[in-house]
Amino acid sequence: MRKVFTLSLFALLTVSLSFAQGFEPPAGSTYNADSTEITLPSAYLDANYLDSIIFDVPESFTVELGGQSLDLPFNFAQITGVVLPTGMSYDCSVPSCYFEPNTSGGVVLSGIPVETGLYELALSAAVSINGAPLGINIDVDFNIPYTGGNVLLDLALNGDYSVLNDVIPTFFINVEPAENNPNLSIDSKNIENFDRFVVSPNPAAGIASFSFYNNNAKYLSLYIYDLLGNLVYTDQLKGSVQSEQTYNVNTSSFKNGVYLYKLSTSNVSHSGRLVVNK
Repeated sequence: MRKVFTLSLFALLTVSLSFAQGFEPPAGSTYNADSTEITLPSAYLDANYLDSIIFDVPESFTVELGGQSLDLPFNFAQITGVVLPTGMSYDCSVPSCYFEPNTSGGVVLSGIPVETGLYELALSAAVSINGAPLGINIDVDFNIPYTGGNVLLDLALNGDYSVLNDVIPTFFINVEPAENNPNLSIDSKNIENFDRFVVSPNPAAGIASFSFYNNNAKYLSLYIYDLLGNLVYTDQLKGSVQSEQTYNVNTSSFKNGVYLYKLSTSNVSHSGRLVVNK
């Protein structure tokens, strides 16, 4: 999800490239020297991962070609795929993952990974630009990663496809063992506070019921966010220890769409998606 965060001067300098091109990785991400490689916050086995890469879509994006900086007017981009660790999936905060100029949206990554390792999150997209700055007086449609095939575009690029492919940074995620998860205390690793967790109905049109087994939590907090990371609902719940517990949320004031929820105690949490469709 999108988070409000403060960066050090060093981080502000190193992320200028990706932010200039419109990408805002989650807080806690790390970067290489020129911000072309970005490692997202770690995921952990046996824990649901939930975070977003925000895309603040500009009117144009900048490429370096022949020693010159060119601003290419942007028509649209549609995310067509994200290569993820097994057990994880992606969604978008905009319909059909279709991004237009001067809009903002998120690519939401979620799920429970099943194998440790460092993974490249390869994004693919269908893109349309105005080709005038390249000497092409028509709109140009192509896919990223671009491997050639558009004759006019190939001539303009002189075979250097990295000019386009480098517009999207390379993202990585590290999946670590469950015992490395800083959100779980040693004692809580064997406590299944959210066993048998169900949200029903989902999609919801009115009341959405959050049902789960509460082993030992005396108090719980529920947070619901939209896909841009805006908090739309929060409440603190009194726990009913060692029993099935149900909490109802009235979604009638929510707009139709996908939301992210997190139910947490002082040391464990459960998160997922809630769809509202009235």
